[in-house]
Amino acid sequence: MKTKILNMLLLLAVGFGFTACNDDTEPVLAMISDLQITEQDAQDIVLLKENNGNVAFTIKWNAPTFNLNVAKSYRIEISDSENFAKSTSIATTSGTEYSVKVSELNTAVRTFYSDIKDCTPNDFYVRVRCELNNDASFIIASATHFSLNVTPYEGEYPRMYIIGDIQRTMNGDGENGWNINKSNYVVIDSTGTNVYKGHVGVQREGDAFRFYSRLDGDDPWNNGYSYGSQEKDEPIEIGLTNEVYEGQLVNGKGSWKLPVGTYFITVDMSKLNVKFERISTEWRETGISDEELGGNDE
Repeated sequence: MKTKILNMLLLLAVGFGFTACNDDTEPVLAMISDLQITEQDAQDIVLLKENNGNVAFTIKWNAPTFNLNVAKSYRIEISDSENFAKSTSIATTSGTEYSVKVSELNTAVRTFYSDIKDCTPNDFYVRVRCELNNDASFIIASATHFSLNVTPYEGEYPRMYIIGDIQRTMNGDGENGWNINKSNYVVIDSTGTNVYKGHVGVQREGDAFRFYSRLDGDDPWNNGYSYGSQEKDEPIEIGLTNEVYEGQLVNGKGSWKLPVGTYFITVDMSKLNVKFERISTEWRETGISDEELGGNDE
C-alpha cells in the first residue's frame, strides 16, 4: 500500500511539474529530466546459437534526474507490440549502457513464440525503464522505444535433471551414481505448461533419485534447486498401486526408491506433484540424457 501511495504522489508530481511538501517540511520526489536513449546499434538480427556469447546490440541512455537523491537501476525490456502490452525483461543494470548478448536476446524473444521450434523473423520493440530504490514496481521514467527485426534460433526444452543411483548405468559410476557433474537423465517440458515428462529405468532394487531444476551455481548441491520426496535428505521407499505412484513434490533433498522396472515420469511443477507409471517390470535403457539433448546453454 505504501508503494502504491508513493507511486501516485510521484506520478502527480511528474505529470504536473510540481514540487510539493508534506506539511511544508518534506519535499515530494519530482523528475527534472526524463530518461532518453542516446545510442543504439540494433539492426535486423539473425541469432545463431554458436554465437551465444557474442554481443547482439549495444544500447546507451542518459539517466533521468530528480530533485532528490534516489538509487536508480535500469531494466531493458522487449515486446512484440509498440504499446508493450506484453513485455519481458532482457537484463537489468545500474549503468547507463548495456551490451545485450545473443543468448540474452534469444531467451527474451522466445517468450513470444508458442512453438519452441519456430524461428520465424519478427519485429520487436525495445525500451529502457528506470526503477527507483531497486523496486521493480516503482518505475517512473521510460525511454522512447526503438524497433528491430529478430530471427531467433530454436529454443531449448526446459528440463528437470534426474540425479541419483539410477545414473550409474549411464555414467559408468559403479556403486555411486550421485554425480552432479556428469550427463544426467532428464524429463522435459515440451508443451510450455511447466509439466515435465520422460522415461527412466530403475535397474536395481534400492536405487534412489530426486530432481534438480538447475545444475549450475557455486554449490549446486545446496542452492535450493533440489526437488524430492521430502525436505530431509533421506530416501523414501514407495509402493505402487496398479503400477502407479502419485504424490507430492517437495523443494528438498528427500529421494524416492522405486521397485525395479521402467517408468514413465510426469513432474508437474505448477502443482508440485509427481507421477511414476511403471510400463514394464524389466529395466530398459529408455531415459533421455542431457547430453543427447545437446546441453542447455540458456
